[in-house]
Amino acid sequence: MNSAALRETTRQFVAGVIRSHLATQGDQRRWVAPSSTGDPSVTISLIASEDRGTHASGWWRNSDYDRCWHLSLCAMENRGALRAQFADLPPADRTYWPRAVFGSHLDLAWIEPPASKLDPHRHAPASAYTTHVRVFLDQGGHPIRPEGEVYTLKPWTDGTSPEKVHR
Repeated sequence: MNSAALRETTRQFVAGVIRSHLATQGDQRRWVAPSSTGDPSVTISLIASEDRGTHASGWWRNSDYDRCWHLSLCAMENRGALRAQFADLPPADRTYWPRAVFGSHLDLAWIEPPASKLDPHRHAPASAYTTHVRVFLDQGGHPIRPEGEVYTLKPWTDGTSPEKVHR
């Protein structure tokens, strides 16, 4: 098996492990995989979790979007032994990894690009390089398509959604 085929096999394996993890456990975990560009100096860091309760309280509470599969991905440029630095995510990886992980649910995904490098409110250097992909889930854990503005309150049919506080 040549090196390109080995990298593709590794990418497919990692995507399958992430899918399985989201379906069964959901706690936050990190994987590192080769870039889909074929550039051996670039690796992709993938963090996946099933987020729950993120929007259960506070100003942004919304029952429709309180649970999701969350994939965060960024590129690392290898700079020699045990040295790497954040790099812009190659467009090929920005397309490859969400599709490999979410498959047919990708059309339901909400994609948040990296924070601007000029944004004074970004919280960490990684935020200027990290793309977030979320597939929201209903109460039964099935993927749903967000409707309208993600943070607009829309109660569940049984009325259990909290009400938004207006001041």
